[in-house]
Amino acid sequence: MVAGFWYNVIVSELLESGRENIVILGAGVGGSTALLALRRGLTRHGLSNRYHLVLVNRGGQHIYTPALYEIASLPRGEASALCLKSTICIQIEDIIAPYPEIRFIGEEVSGLDPEHHLVTFKSGNRLSFTYAVIALGAETNFFGIPGLQEHAYPLKTFEDAVRLRNRAEELMRRPGGPLEVIIGGGGTTGVELSAEFSNFFRRLHKSTDVRPSVSTLLVEASPSILSGFEQAIRRRAKRRLDRLGIRVLAGMKISRVAPTEVWFENGASARYELLVWAGGVQAAGALKNFGL
Repeated sequence: MVAGFWYNVIVSELLESGRENIVILGAGVGGSTALLALRRGLTRHGLSNRYHLVLVNRGGQHIYTPALYEIASLPRGEASALCLKSTICIQIEDIIAPYPEIRFIGEEVSGLDPEHHLVTFKSGNRLSFTYAVIALGAETNFFGIPGLQEHAYPLKTFEDAVRLRNRAEELMRRPGGPLEVIIGGGGTTGVELSAEFSNFFRRLHKSTDVRPSVSTLLVEASPSILSGFEQAIRRRAKRRLDRLGIRVLAGMKISRVAPTEVWFENGASARYELLVWAGGVQAAGALKNFGL
């Protein structure tokens, strides 16, 4: 109801102004950068009175996703979730506050009609546009691996990071032998998270009621971790992970996942209590309904 209310207020303003709409879908790095660049360009060319810039995002915050691994590896006793959120989340209101010509609609996009220049929202509301910038970002890609989405913890949103942090800490405080952790994906997120988890568990070991040790396995389907980087960087990262006691299993593709076990294409398997998936992303699902 709140979204619909604000939608009606904003659309009424847009219609009364008589201006054309440039709609930016998504307030991530791409969408926010495009928004501010377009504003500067319209001002420079004297077109500010011709167009309205309309930013659309399903949430009211811009999230700096490259820092999510830091949120997932900080013990609860050191910072509250609210405090952590302020370190990587920027309120969209703060971004657009200096620019009264920019409007914000906090709704989730479900479709786009390029022929009739209409954006459809999940609520059923619609908005016309002259130009649209599509910057909806990416979603976690589970690659259709059986059991992976059901049993693994992704790391794509702030809520994902907090959920993962809480689960890791909960498992550490359960009685038993070494905590078995598997991190799927040896790209930047998987490598960074592996290293930060090592420090995370070391800090938890200052407490007396946690498990004695942690066994961490980083799995990568490519022949090497950080496959997009230069060989020297890959070697340095591998040496660092070795020093931290993190085992790296490269060239191994996960074929299926059970509640406590991961199976690989070669028939081998590995047990886990905590499975994290950082193995890749895909385009936002809403793009399938864009008719492009």
